[in-house]
Amino acid sequence: MPFSVRKKALRNAYPFGARTNAPYRAWLKAQRAYLNRHDPTPAGRLLALLEPPPKGKESRFVRRANDFYPTTDPAAVAALSPFLPSRTRFFESCAGAGDLVRQISDLGHICLDTFDISPGCPVVRQYDALQWAGSDDSETVVITNPPYTWAILRQLIQHFLLHVAATWLLLEADFAHNLRSAPFMRHCCMIVSVGRLKWEQGTRHKSSKNYTWFLFTRSDDALPTFYPRG
Repeated sequence: MPFSVRKKALRNAYPFGARTNAPYRAWLKAQRAYLNRHDPTPAGRLLALLEPPPKGKESRFVRRANDFYPTTDPAAVAALSPFLPSRTRFFESCAGAGDLVRQISDLGHICLDTFDISPGCPVVRQYDALQWAGSDDSETVVITNPPYTWAILRQLIQHFLLHVAATWLLLEADFAHNLRSAPFMRHCCMIVSVGRLKWEQGTRHKSSKNYTWFLFTRSDDALPTFYPRG
């Protein structure tokens, strides 16, 4: 299809009525990205290369498959450690390559099971956390750095609330302030500040966002206690 015809057809296909406000701006952005990929001129091809890739856990990085971001920064476990009873028995349900399990186990805690939908090492078994039957033992907990894609995270939190007494999740600090998190914040009894983390090995740069540990329980009338850094 000639580029001029493609361009005209795309502009005539605007589906949202009035060409104003946020829908129109989003349409223009998407239209520009699409046309840049098909523009036969050198300038168009260059602009296509400059279009930003899909965002991952931090805006400067491309999103990884299955939201796989290993918890290799020791600051995450260092912040959580004072709040874990001696020899805590835990499950790691989104274990990835097992980095979080190793750090917590090195502190004397006991991992009862470690699994992931797409495991990154032999010691992590392949299993979907949403199929996990959970635990009836009130002394066991889940400790994990889950996927942040909302459609998955929402299901995971719902599942853990039903199937385990308590769950520690490493999440963006903004989770507590989002309206869509409100139903889950009623189950949150502790928020432990971690601060910025390094998600990419081999880089000097830490995240642009702050992270916290959230402790969720089955109780739905929780008033969370916040524990700052230091």
